[in-house]
Amino acid sequence: MLIKFPAGKGPHVAGVVKGKGFIPLTQARQVPVGSQIDARRGTLNLVVATTKKRHTNSARLSGGVFSLAQRKSGPSKGLSTLALLENAFSGAPSYSSCTTKKTGKSVLASIAKLSPKVLQTLSVSDNKGKFRTTGRYSAATERGTFWETEDRCDGTLTIVKRGTVNVDDFKTRKTIIVRAGHSFLASAAIASGKPTKKKKK
Repeated sequence: MLIKFPAGKGPHVAGVVKGKGFIPLTQARQVPVGSQIDARRGTLNLVVATTKKRHTNSARLSGGVFSLAQRKSGPSKGLSTLALLENAFSGAPSYSSCTTKKTGKSVLASIAKLSPKVLQTLSVSDNKGKFRTTGRYSAATERGTFWETEDRCDGTLTIVKRGTVNVDDFKTRKTIIVRAGHSFLASAAIASGKPTKKKKK
């Protein structure tokens, strides 16, 4: 588990410039809003403050490289957002590695016939908290559940394993309700469809 603190908010670590690099997260500590976390090789137990005094929300996070933010005002006050990051550092997940199936062109040049290659997956499990995951093509807001957000070359896939998730498709500007056992792909290339039932392996 690695973490990159915002400039001026991280602990002093010899040889590391604050806000400039990732360091190992080896013990429980405060994680400031704006931090970036690499949880591809570990699980983070995150506890955040809520709008109610002496109340907290918690979630278990694993996989992916993401940033942490939290709304301070408005209807969504207290909502914690976990946004998947692209190209956060050398060797990190990046859409530059995506190619089309036939032409071999960069996905940035052509989004036709994209590969379903998975770049990174963020798994979130909570108990009726206020958490939201954001990928390149959609955002998922939980309603007390366990779900995964996959950024893929062909879009952002939300897989719900428990409970219900509201998925905002950035391209179609629609909100899709996805229930346990189903998934929804916010496509990079075409208008997205309806949630599909997860196939059993």
